[in-house]
Amino acid sequence: MNYSSSDAPAGLKAKRKGWVIALCFLVVLLDGFDTTAIAFVAPVLAKQWGLAPSAFTAAFVATSSGAVIGYLLSGPLTRAIGLKKAGTAAITVLSAGTFLTAFVPNIEVLALLRLLTSVGLGAAVPVMVSTATAGLTERNREIVAMLVVTGISGGAALGGLLGAPLIRNHGWQTIFYVGGLLPALLIPTLSTLLSSSGAPKGPASSVGLYLLLFKDGLAARTLLIWTFSFLLFMCFYALSFWAPTFLLQFGFPADRTALGTAFLGLGGVLGNTVIMLLLSRVRMGHTWAPLQGPRSAAPQ
Repeated sequence: MNYSSSDAPAGLKAKRKGWVIALCFLVVLLDGFDTTAIAFVAPVLAKQWGLAPSAFTAAFVATSSGAVIGYLLSGPLTRAIGLKKAGTAAITVLSAGTFLTAFVPNIEVLALLRLLTSVGLGAAVPVMVSTATAGLTERNREIVAMLVVTGISGGAALGGLLGAPLIRNHGWQTIFYVGGLLPALLIPTLSTLLSSSGAPKGPASSVGLYLLLFKDGLAARTLLIWTFSFLLFMCFYALSFWAPTFLLQFGFPADRTALGTAFLGLGGVLGNTVIMLLLSRVRMGHTWAPLQGPRSAAPQ
């Protein structure tokens, strides 16, 4: 495709935006890998440390709790230092925390480190979504946001598929070496592609910003979305964290139980792909109810 001289800047800008979206997706992909890594390592550690699977409940809860803290901090952090610095900070925390997890000596240190690491894991996702969707039309924002968020499920699937051979051939620590080093390698590229940005304009107080969600008749919608998101993530993370342990109880070898997380992740990728295809034809709100019906009716 040829561009005239007047078209060139727009073409280059679109190409650069494409690279930014790809980078954001890759960051979230590795975020999903690191978030679920504890799930398929837990059965191996339980055997090595002589613990019951239930002993890892604290580590699983710490992972989810840290992610929630990260989600809540992402807004104020972005408003204070801008998307570029917020993204770099989140990736640094998740990368360092994941790498250090390879050296934990016991379950207590593991739970504490997962809590701290997951703050970065949680903060990275909304920052990457905001970065990827900045400057796009409403319809394109919806599709790109879904594409980037698909990285969470994709990372879980990738971790599950790679987890079995990595654990079997190189030990469980390798999962955290890989999960820690790869995000760190993206930091220079992130700094190069993303221009520095200051705090977004808007209410100076973060509390005031959150209160906007309850004004002008938005309270019911806000509470409904929060409730739906809570239930959705509770189901996803509960299944992701415990699926490998369930498979171990069903007789699977400990180094192959990661496949449970892999198939859950693949299901998430498939579901998000369907939503993205629907978004090209209908509005976001019209895609959710038909998809949640079969999910709610599925046996647990």
